Amino acid sequence: MRDDPDPATGVPVIVDFVCAGISRMSFYSYLKAAWDGTPLTSIAATPARIDSFLTANNPDLCHADHDAQGYASATVTPEYFSVTFNKVKPLNPDGAAPADALLGRTRLTVPRDSVEVRVEHL
Repeated sequence: MRDDPDPATGVPVIVDFVCAGISRMSFYSYLKAAWDGTPLTSIAATPARIDSFLTANNPDLCHADHDAQGYASATVTPEYFSVTFNKVKPLNPDGAAPADALLGRTRLTVPRDSVEVRVEHL
């Protein structure tokens, strides 16, 4: 986030971490449904296209996965703030939990006195 929302003049001042809930549909599923039949349909064709579109149009978005459900955990030390995002598979069509539910993990770390975000795919 910037002190002024204009990327040409604003200076980054804080970092914001957002995680979709484990029991909710992904944000992508909502966008795909809302944009169906509109001029934005092609952007919502795949989760990767939406993530690319949003990242290209927001210079402050350093990591995006809008087709994620899961949870996050934070680690705070005197030297850094780190959030690990755990992406899980959605429920099976019959409502049962999938075997081996974890799809992936991504860690975002912000060093002390910085707004630089380091992204690690674990």
